[in-house]
Amino acid sequence: MPLTLKSVGARLGLVVPKRLARRAVTRNLVKRQARVAFGRHQPALPAGDWVLRLRAPIDPRQHRSAASDALRAVLRDELAGLFARWPVQPPAGSVALGGTAGPVDREPA
Repeated sequence: MPLTLKSVGARLGLVVPKRLARRAVTRNLVKRQARVAFGRHQPALPAGDWVLRLRAPIDPRQHRSAASDALRAVLRDELAGLFARWPVQPPAGSVALGGTAGPVDREPA
């Protein structure tokens, strides 16, 4: 049976450029936090490929250690806010009204 977008569900892609997070340990922390946040929200997201991209630099002078609780808290809050803005998938059998934004590269139903 070939895999279809509906059978796979929501998938995550991450883009964390080195120019925005210089240290590898910081980039790994960003990706780890993003995967955890995505996992929490994945059942409610429509099927498709979701891409999260770091758009603002992480200043190593402001967060001296990638293991700092302050950096983890900032990332958690940012990711929670991001996922809170996305529309959730209506329960099976219900009808969605109005237009909503969808994931990147979503195949038509």
